Amino acid sequence: MERAGVRPAAIRPGAMRIRGVAAKRPPDGDAPAAGRGGLSPVARVAFLVVFVYLVASLCFQAVEVLQMRGLVLGLEDQVTALRAENQRLAQEIEFTKTDEYIKQVAREELGLVWPDEIPYARAVRSGP
Repeated sequence: MERAGVRPAAIRPGAMRIRGVAAKRPPDGDAPAAGRGGLSPVARVAFLVVFVYLVASLCFQAVEVLQMRGLVLGLEDQVTALRAENQRLAQEIEFTKTDEYIKQVAREELGLVWPDEIPYARAVRSGP
């Protein structure tokens, strides 16, 4: 590529071109750490901090998931118990609509007897 009368410098093996100026590439042993794919110490520490933060976040989220799973299992057990209680109460409500329940309450709570029955009462002793 030529620019306004300037001829490009010849590119030789081992040389590189930086903004129109030919520069020699440093030998492999003298290459900076970043050039060889390594990280500077500051970048390594930053990477380590970010990595530790991500691992800790993952651990805390896993613990939270386990706690929530335990809570869900407890609530499911509670729902099962409440459904059984609701079914029992529904059966009790249906029983209160029957003649058998009315007879039972009349005998036990009101002390009523049938015309052909003889009522009796237990004597209650008071004191020693």
